[in-house]
Amino acid sequence: MESTPSEVVFSTVGPLTESVVVRYTNGPVKVDMPRRRGRPVGSTKRRPEEGRHPKPAVIPQFEFVNLGPCETEINPKARMTIRSHTMLHRGRHNQRQVQTVRPVLPTPEVHTPYVFPLTSHVDPFDTLPITLEPYMQDLLSFYTAHAWETLYSIEKRAGCNPIDDYWAPIIFHDPAMLHVVLACGLLFTMEANRVGTSPAFIRHTSRAMSIIRERVVCSAHAPSDETLVAVASMAVAKKAVGHHDQWGADMRILKKLVDLRGGLDALDGKPLVQGKIYRADIYGSVDGGEVSFFGDRFQQLPLASQNYCLCQGFQDLDSLLQVEGTLKAAMTDLQDVVDAFSNITKKSGEAIVAQVRFWVTSIQYTLLSVQYGVEGDPQSQAQEVCRLALLLLINTVFHETPQGASTSDRLIARLGQFLHNAAICRWLPSHFRLWTLFLATCNVLSPTLRAWCTTAMSELVMQMDIRFVEEFHRMLTMYPHDSHAYGTTSPLIWDEVQSIVLKARGDNHGI
Repeated sequence: MESTPSEVVFSTVGPLTESVVVRYTNGPVKVDMPRRRGRPVGSTKRRPEEGRHPKPAVIPQFEFVNLGPCETEINPKARMTIRSHTMLHRGRHNQRQVQTVRPVLPTPEVHTPYVFPLTSHVDPFDTLPITLEPYMQDLLSFYTAHAWETLYSIEKRAGCNPIDDYWAPIIFHDPAMLHVVLACGLLFTMEANRVGTSPAFIRHTSRAMSIIRERVVCSAHAPSDETLVAVASMAVAKKAVGHHDQWGADMRILKKLVDLRGGLDALDGKPLVQGKIYRADIYGSVDGGEVSFFGDRFQQLPLASQNYCLCQGFQDLDSLLQVEGTLKAAMTDLQDVVDAFSNITKKSGEAIVAQVRFWVTSIQYTLLSVQYGVEGDPQSQAQEVCRLALLLLINTVFHETPQGASTSDRLIARLGQFLHNAAICRWLPSHFRLWTLFLATCNVLSPTLRAWCTTAMSELVMQMDIRFVEEFHRMLTMYPHDSHAYGTTSPLIWDEVQSIVLKARGDNHGI
């Protein structure tokens, strides 16, 4: 045997004859070291600095929302745990319901009825007072992001969102308010006069009322702010769908609850809560022509100016009718309030918004505190027409109700009775009656009343020989107006009136 060291390497796949013998004649076999990776020594290339080529920002898939009254810090470790649990829940949910598609909340113009979707809840940690279903999440998102622009027309001009800034943290901690807000959100997904028959609307209002009833009966404490706001908002929602009697019942409950709190004076430090109560009170009182529940706090007009500087339309009306002092002061204040509202911008600030809101509320309560024409005198009844027209003016300029909501049908029906009387119309200029009918058309909901409004306007247009939309617009702008509302509404109403006028003139020519 040779003394030279050797080594046999056998093949594991081929025949044994293909084995290889390695002999170490010159000593052990030298095995090359592993190749070193990287740039060669002396290379001038350097790693790019982080500041020169920043990495693209990663869009987070989660957003942590603080629902408590105070700001809280969530450390990175806790955030990581929350994300992992959320993704785990989402993965299991997708495995169970692969075919489930979440409903997309439509815009107010798309009228899609909501039913009870049989889907699992979307609150993985059960932090909300009720089980939140996907359609509820869509409603709340739309309510806070878009519906507030209708509910708060004054605040919208200044870019203030009271729902997002103030109400949202309260809503998510109170089950009654959450149910009421969901019911109100349904008012914006379809016409309000149809949502009253929606099972979801009835479901949420009934549950909210059950919670409130249990609180009032079982609690020995004074009702909370959340309870007051829930009852006030529910009264508005029921009035919006045309349930005027239910609005009255809710307002009587609200009056007793406010009295248990010590009256509205106990809420002076909470203007938004007071504002909800005032809105619910005025909403039904204006339409029903009834005495308001909380109007005793407003004994005089906000500006109380004795220097009456009326616009051209009101001057013509005053010279013919001799307008009563309270109405004349309300006309002056309304002119200033409408001008202030038109001049609000994103830079105006919350103080201006609060001031205009207070002025509007004060004028509405002042107009609700007086009534004319009880004795049947035509001149006094003409004063009542002026009062109703001013209330319609506020509803038109500060339009804060969902599409199709019941706001002024009772008022307009009463107004029609006066304008049918020729003795009363002799005290009112033609352009004032045209302006009043225009305001009524902007607020009417009943098809029968709307047909009467447009027909009466077409008769006045023919009597006044108004042939062009510019002349029609000039007649309307003789009175206080908001250019944003008039710019979109007046051409539509003119087209509707003009079609009736052309048909009437065509029939006359045919005869």
